[in-house]
Amino acid sequence: MLPLFINSLNKREIFRQASNIKPDERMHDYIKLNTLTPLAINNWLYPKIYPIHNIYDNKNSLTIGVENDNGNITLPSITPCIFDKFEENGIYLIDDNDMIYVYICNDVNK
Repeated sequence: MLPLFINSLNKREIFRQASNIKPDERMHDYIKLNTLTPLAINNWLYPKIYPIHNIYDNKNSLTIGVENDNGNITLPSITPCIFDKFEENGIYLIDDNDMIYVYICNDVNK
């Protein structure tokens, strides 16, 4: 996993060699890298991806985000952060501990 994290770190603003990166963005990443816990850095470099296109079952009832018998909220499963694992008709929530993105694939029913 170390090569994966090093490659992810090289793509962040702190280490990128592009000339269009502002000093404020580079400093933001520098401070973030020095202040986050190891778990938070892990999530920052390798974000959590939640599929939200399948939150309803075949009976059209909500299965994700509802309270179960133990009082816990059911969360969607985490998809690996690999583009090949994405379904062509899926909608995904990407959380990198800094921002939350919604990724909508090309073949989503409108």
